[in-house]
Amino acid sequence: MSEDLDDDSKEQLDQMVKAAKAAEELSALMLSAGGTVRPELRMLNLGDIMPMAEAKLRAPCESAGVPFQLNMQPSLPSIQGDNSRLSEILIELVRNAAEAAQGTGGEVAIDVVGPGVVDPQSRAVEVFVRNTGAAINREKIKELKDMFRPFVTTKVGNHSGLGLTNCAMLAGKMGMRLGVKAEGDTVTLWLSCPVAS
Repeated sequence: MSEDLDDDSKEQLDQMVKAAKAAEELSALMLSAGGTVRPELRMLNLGDIMPMAEAKLRAPCESAGVPFQLNMQPSLPSIQGDNSRLSEILIELVRNAAEAAQGTGGEVAIDVVGPGVVDPQSRAVEVFVRNTGAAINREKIKELKDMFRPFVTTKVGNHSGLGLTNCAMLAGKMGMRLGVKAEGDTVTLWLSCPVAS
C-alpha cells in the first residue's frame, strides 16, 4: 500500500506510526505508575538476579557507546520485591545514566552492596547506578532533585519525564527508596532495598 503513496504521504504515515508507538509506550508507563500494576512481592536475591539481567542492563550503554560495569558484593541477603518491576526500575536507571554519559567520555557502573557497607545502621541492600561525564553545575544539581516528579525531564529531545517518576512509584510500592546525588562529574541514582525479614 505505501508503495502507491507519494513522498509527503509516506512521511506523514511514518509520523503517525511513530506517534502511535510513542502513545502506546506512554500509556503503558502511566498505567504502571498510576497504580494499576501491583507488584507481586517475593524473596529475591540480587546476587542471583543481577548476573542474569546483566545483558539487559548493558544494552542501553552499548546503544549509547558508553562503557558499562557491574560490581557485586558476594553473599548478599535476600530482599522482598517483584523481579519484573525491579528489572524495569534498574533498566530505566541505567538507560538514564547511559544517556547522561553519552558523548562525554564517561561511563556507567552499577555497584551492589549489602547491609552496613554504606551505613552501619542500614538493613538494606544498596544498588548504586552511577554515571560519569561532564562536571555538573549547581543549577543542574537543583534540577536533579525534581527528577522524580511527573513530566520533569533534564534531557533534551523526546522524553516524557515519566520514566524516573515511574521508578520512584514502583520502588515505593515494594517498600524501597530511590534517590539521587551528584558530586563533581558523577551522578548516582541509588535504590535502597530492605532485607527480607
